Parts: sequence; structure tokens; C-alpha cells
Amino acid sequence: MTKPIRKNISLTKLHQLTKNPRTVNANGDFDAVAKLYNASRQSGSQLINLSLEIAKNGFDENEPIYVVKQGKKDEYNVYEGNRRLAALNLLMEPDKYTFLSRRHKEALREANKNKVPTELEVTIVTENEARIIMSRNHNGAQNGIGRESWGPEASRRYARIFGKDNSYVGRTTDSFKSMYGKSIGEYVGGITTADRLLNNKKIQQYVGQLSPDGPISDQVRRIKNVLDEAKLVSDEKDMALTRTFGKKSDIEALIPRLSKTDSREFKDLSLDDGLDKAISTKELGNESSEKSNSEQKKGADSEGEKPTENKADGENPSEHAKQGSSNSSNDSRTIKNGLPSRKSIGNGTKAKKENKITFNEIPFKTEGILKYSNKESLIQSQEYYILNNTLSVFNEFWPANTSQEKKSR
Repeated sequence: MTKPIRKNISLTKLHQLTKNPRTVNANGDFDAVAKLYNASRQSGSQLINLSLEIAKNGFDENEPIYVVKQGKKDEYNVYEGNRRLAALNLLMEPDKYTFLSRRHKEALREANKNKVPTELEVTIVTENEARIIMSRNHNGAQNGIGRESWGPEASRRYARIFGKDNSYVGRTTDSFKSMYGKSIGEYVGGITTADRLLNNKKIQQYVGQLSPDGPISDQVRRIKNVLDEAKLVSDEKDMALTRTFGKKSDIEALIPRLSKTDSREFKDLSLDDGLDKAISTKELGNESSEKSNSEQKKGADSEGEKPTENKADGENPSEHAKQGSSNSSNDSRTIKNGLPSRKSIGNGTKAKKENKITFNEIPFKTEGILKYSNKESLIQSQEYYILNNTLSVFNEFWPANTSQEKKSR
């Protein structure tokens, strides 16, 4: 391409490109502006918005306007910048353009014209160069040759960086990514689908009202439940997510499924349902338990003899065992399947059978199970061992995120 020539040209000498793909062989400047205005349902309002933006903040000359000279005349056809030229034309003479709606015409009349230029700095190029520039700017990425527009996710990320993304997804996606490693748009396969799902009022009621600081961990978990159920429904129907949830009723049909999901999670975490088999002393190791019980009995029968174990804690293991066995309660829940009953925690449960070990009868370390006993935690695997009459909790797969910790025992 040749070295560009830049020159200030009066607006009266700049003309619309009648062969502009947007205007489809317009018949002169007036017809070209009319076709830009009426190109679609939104194009008229968008063109007026551009006019009012120029009136408010001035014309941005950082982006070049490319023109081609008409033969020997001092007139120029605009190849790149037709919408901007049309916006200026409308601002200068709104009454001339009879196709404008009454509302748009009034807005243009009332606009401040002080910042509207009467001439523009343009870049003069050859017609062949102008076509190359048009293709590069408007004909897609072209394997990297042309302009590559931001996708919805990148546009939303840009808005978040500058604090302009106040959408539901925008307010929750950073917390979602910190917990699950992906943004909401990446997780569900598209920001538009995520917006459609999470902007539904009933879905937002299910997730809960967000605080100014963003969602809490339980709300992020519920958002993930929504997206997971949406994916399942999409797979069941063998349809794309965008088609599966095209209607409001389709989205709200997720609510009953989400209620069932919450119910299943609660059963898994409540430690009271579905855990029918108690751990016997045999399962925990008869030899270790019998030895521990024998040592406790000896300590209780020895009058005036003080135990030497657990001096640092000031506890007598035998007295602790007595206290656990003497506490009264109507609830005889025991440790089941390696997990203590939620309701047995701290209420002095007494075992009805000798071969069942209740939670409160044994000194234990409070790492883990009590610390994360709220229903939001995910208990995936624990191993319990009786060592010297002490129940120790070893967590193989404890949740790394402790933001859900609400209360330590």
C-alpha cells in the first residue's frame, strides 16, 4: 500500500458510498442514509445513538475515515466510515431526513451542536486499497488477516475489568471460577446460555439473593447445580443447550429437578439417613478396643491411683469413659458406616449395646468432621481408627476450599 495522504475535507464534499454492502446500491446520499437507518429494527436507534454520542463527547478522529477521490473533482466517496458520516449528516440537518421518527428527530434537534465538526480529517487512498481495508475491517478474521472481534466471554471479561458488568453472571462468575476452575460461560459452553438460565427470576430465587460482595459458597454450589441439571436435560433431549432452554417455561422446569438434587445432597450429608449399619468393635479392631476397655477398667478400680496418661490435657481417660457412658439421652444413635450421627454430636449419647461405639464415649480429635459438619461440605471419604481409646479422623479427600466453614465445634 502507498503512503497515506491525510487531508481535512468539508462534510459537504464527502459522499456516501452507494455500493456499500450495508446500503445495497443506494441512489445518492439521502437514499444511502435512509437505508442505513432502516436496515433493521435496531439500526435506526443505533444510528441515532451514534449521533447523540458525537454531540455529547465530540467526534473521535483517532479512527481513520478512508476516502477515494472522484476523478478530478474535489469530491470524495467514503469507503470506510459511512455510518459516522451519516450520523454527522443527521445531526447537522435533522429536518431534511423525512424518514426519521418523531422521537428521533426531536432528540437530534435538542442535541448540542457545539462539538459537531463541519470538516473531517480523512485518509485518501486508491480504490483497490480501500477495498482491501474494507475487507480487513468487516469480512471476519480471515485466518488472522482481518479483525477478530471479541467473543461474548471476552467482552464480558472486559466489562468486569472496568466494573461495568452488573449482570447476574458477571457478579458470580469470578467466585465460580475460584471454586471450580472455569468461568460460568466456559463451564456451560456459552455466556449467552448462562445469561438466559441465570437471569430467570425463579432460578435466582433458588440460588438466593446476592450480597454486594458477591455470592457465598453455598450460592456458587447452587449455580453449579443449575448448570449441571441444564446439561443433563440437554443430554436427555439430545439437543443443544440453546435450543433446550429457549423458553422461560423450559428453564423453570428445572426447579423440581433442583429440589430433588438438594434433597439427595442433604441425605448424603446429614449423616442420619441411609446409614443403617453401625460400626462394631470388630470392624474397628477388636484387639485394640478390648485392650483400651481393659485399661479403662483398671484405672477405675484403682482407688487413690491417678492416671499418668493425657496429663497435658488434664483428662483421665477412665473418667472420660465413665462420663460418656453415664450421659442420658433418648437418642441412641451411634457411629454408622464410619461416620458419627449428626444428632449424636455433643448430646451425650449412650450406647444401648456394648458392641456399638457411640460418638461421645470416646475422646477424639476435632479435626475434620466437627469442623465441617455443615450440610454444604462434601464428605467423600474418612477412615476412623481406635488408638489408645482415641478416635482419630484421617481424611483422604477433604474439600480443599474451606470458605464454607461456618462453625468450629
